[in-house]
Amino acid sequence: MASAHYNLTSFDPKRLARSYQPVQRLNLNTDAYPCQSTSLLPSIHDPQYYQGILANSSNFSARSVCEIFEIKNGIGSSMLKLDDIGLAEYLQRCSNEPNKTILRAIFCTYKNAQITSFGLQVSLSQRSVEQLLQQFNVSPQFVPLLFAEPDYWAPGDFQTHKDNGSLESIEFFCQQPRWNIHKQQTPWCIYMTHDFLLSCSTYIIVCGEAYPSCDTVKLKLSQIFGGVDEKVAKKSYAKDPFLLHSMISYEALFEAKAIVTKLRLRLYDQLDIVDAYAKEPSDRRNLEKLTIELHSISQDTDSLLASADMAEMIAESMLVSHQRCKSVLQLADLKDEVIKISDSLTYLKTSIQSQKRWLMSYKNRKDIAMNLVYNLVTQQDSATNTTIARETKADSSSMKTIAILTMLFLPGTFIATVFQLPFVENAEPWHYLAVTLPLTVLIMAIWSIWNRILAISKIIIKWSVERLWKTEVDVTA
Repeated sequence: MASAHYNLTSFDPKRLARSYQPVQRLNLNTDAYPCQSTSLLPSIHDPQYYQGILANSSNFSARSVCEIFEIKNGIGSSMLKLDDIGLAEYLQRCSNEPNKTILRAIFCTYKNAQITSFGLQVSLSQRSVEQLLQQFNVSPQFVPLLFAEPDYWAPGDFQTHKDNGSLESIEFFCQQPRWNIHKQQTPWCIYMTHDFLLSCSTYIIVCGEAYPSCDTVKLKLSQIFGGVDEKVAKKSYAKDPFLLHSMISYEALFEAKAIVTKLRLRLYDQLDIVDAYAKEPSDRRNLEKLTIELHSISQDTDSLLASADMAEMIAESMLVSHQRCKSVLQLADLKDEVIKISDSLTYLKTSIQSQKRWLMSYKNRKDIAMNLVYNLVTQQDSATNTTIARETKADSSSMKTIAILTMLFLPGTFIATVFQLPFVENAEPWHYLAVTLPLTVLIMAIWSIWNRILAISKIIIKWSVERLWKTEVDVTA
């Protein structure tokens, strides 16, 4: 069975989930990865799912292209644009010289491709991926992240212990949150494993092509560890397995600064418009645009808050994992380095929490502005309704005056018409007055009595409602 895939030509590329289909589980091959891996956890890992992803040849490049930064014998060096042969030779050297390297970082990239499992293709061939997974005993849970599956779960944090209970190795991997919500960003996935016996950390880092934040991380590694000058930094920091994780998390958070700043300026611009409108109301059509913009800001703020929550969870998980291996690292005369990396992770966590507080503040300010806009519109509508009511009342008074005049003159008009009939030709003028005046008085009296009855009815209804309400309150009390 073939695995499910994305077809990039059949949908809006901004909505990958529209065509998402779960990866189908193939018939399990017990001789293939990850069945023989010691990192396999039967409680949460699904070998058929991982083998289904690895079986899709579209997930892989025809030819590998990757970069490797390595700190070996205290000196850092970069290997650029390694192909399949170069990567295979490097992995062979890692097996032959296991005690010389303290940090290696393998950088790969994603690119858009069709018929892949998650819409992107990793810059490694199928053979190279198999070699990497088996050489470094990579956790099967990282396999979907290696091929850019959107990750909404927790970071991976796993340890391996020897039979005597001592810590043998740790794994920590995650997918950094994507802050630029108005752009389709490729994931930034990081895997780390540290072997305490060899004192060596191995990273596999995958991101989009020409990703500025990742380029900054590479530059920092070269600047800090690329030479023999001890004045640049204390190179023993590289022995802490979470050094590179903390650098990447910092760059990911730094990337959010410009995006959050732009959101803040958008919000303040709209708040200025609301304040100006509150002082001097203008065209209500401006409020429609204002409401739409505030709604857009609200959506962006919610998305950034979700990213901040994810970043905070990653930082918290790194702190917990670092704390679990802290004692082992300090035994290797790395007390100062371990404390400083721990302080760095704590700083990242509190900085993310601070960012969340500001985002919550922006959201609250937006809510206040929306409420003010609503109240302003309501007040204007109320004023308009009051004006209409006054005009209606004035019209009602005019109609009542016309009705009274009609009652005064209509009886006389009616009697005058009757007196013109042939059978009353001999009527005297006083006959007309004798009939018209009593009839007019009678009609006016009936109208007055009717108005009094209506007024009394309203009073009775109001009294009945108040009494009923008072009775219900007494019963409730």
